[in-house]
Amino acid sequence: MGKSKRDDIHFLDGKGNITFEEALRRKQTRIVPEKKKKKTFSDDENKNKEVIPDRKEEKDDSNTDPIEVAMGLDVSTSTIGICLIDIKKSTLIALTHKKLTKYEDEYEKGDNFCFADLGILKSKYVVRKIYIEEAAKKFTPGFSSANTIMTLGRFNGIISYMTYKEFGIKPVMVNVRSARAKIGIKVDVKDKSLTTKQKVVNQVLAMIPDDSWWDVKINDNGEKKYSKACEDRADAFVICKGGLFLGL
Repeated sequence: MGKSKRDDIHFLDGKGNITFEEALRRKQTRIVPEKKKKKTFSDDENKNKEVIPDRKEEKDDSNTDPIEVAMGLDVSTSTIGICLIDIKKSTLIALTHKKLTKYEDEYEKGDNFCFADLGILKSKYVVRKIYIEEAAKKFTPGFSSANTIMTLGRFNGIISYMTYKEFGIKPVMVNVRSARAKIGIKVDVKDKSLTTKQKVVNQVLAMIPDDSWWDVKINDNGEKKYSKACEDRADAFVICKGGLFLGL
């Protein structure tokens, strides 16, 4: 078929008549679809990534300021009683003790005494006053010897210095009899049924009846049994409260 004849042949494509040459040209021209962009991990990650709006830092409304306290210590070579009292509110903050009987001498006892171990931290408390029971200056026949008093005096000095180095406050020595009298504790020396320490404990227990402040256990009969360390806790309270009342 010649060219002139082919030009006379027309096709219908639905939009109008086209010549044979036009139809052939369209057949040879292929439309190549656009390649799909290959998905990457980062695309999925960005797509699924949750958009978190900026949030203001939450304000901590809790009171984190350390409490200003007075500290009282009852120092002996067997147990150290410690008391903390809130100076502004005059409330009891801590009443505890550290047993030292398992250590050989006053130097080992000093090495193993630490305020932080008892929960007395400088981040929690600002110690403004420190009161320590004044060491006995004379021995009582049948109760103490000169050697015992000398040992206690040395240990009292060790703890006093450790306290000063820890808190930067020079301890004030408090006469225990003056402290007892100032807070209303009376000891009947004629009554021999109880020791002086036991009499003091009973009166301090009346002031602080909550057992959570004391080292106490309930025996099989349902009776309360206060440990001997409670005597040291009570004396520490007397020294601390008495020191404040005396204005020392």
